[in-house]
Amino acid sequence: MLFPGEQELGAADSPIPRQSSGNPMSCVLRIEAAALGGHAAAALLPGDIERAQEWALVQRHADAPAALRADLMLAPHHGSNTSSTQPLLAAVRPRWVVAQTGYRNRFRHPAAAVRQRYQQMQIVLRNTVHCGAAYWRSDQPETLVCERQKRPRYWRHEAAELGPTRRTLDINKTNQPLILDEG
Repeated sequence: MLFPGEQELGAADSPIPRQSSGNPMSCVLRIEAAALGGHAAAALLPGDIERAQEWALVQRHADAPAALRADLMLAPHHGSNTSSTQPLLAAVRPRWVVAQTGYRNRFRHPAAAVRQRYQQMQIVLRNTVHCGAAYWRSDQPETLVCERQKRPRYWRHEAAELGPTRRTLDINKTNQPLILDEG
């Protein structure tokens, strides 16, 4: 557990506002697997921390930068404008970031500025809206598999074409082409 620490819990100069929503008190976890082939893969789960907490986290580990490094990171605060700061991303240096968001969410997470920051830092962003469940394994840290690409729904398959007329067919639950009614 990397955050919050004693410095945040009750200190007068805490980066956590007294009247906060609770987001700044999110538990930040770093999970590291046993070294495999010289690399100990890690995942960082930062919860809903925001700028001030990200800064405190980076400062706390400035002398030991490897303490924050991770191959996979969940997008802090779902990728809101109040998170995913450049100092945190530079300290963590994730290969993958997964933003846990909902379809047409009212907050429009992840924010455009955050998406741009990930792109500029060459961090691959996967959004659960498009990815569905994201599968990542510590023994294959260079791979992240999206459930929606692995097993697409039958109604999302490309339709087959029928002969020279190139008529589009529909596909049913068994993924078998349906004969379209001429009438």
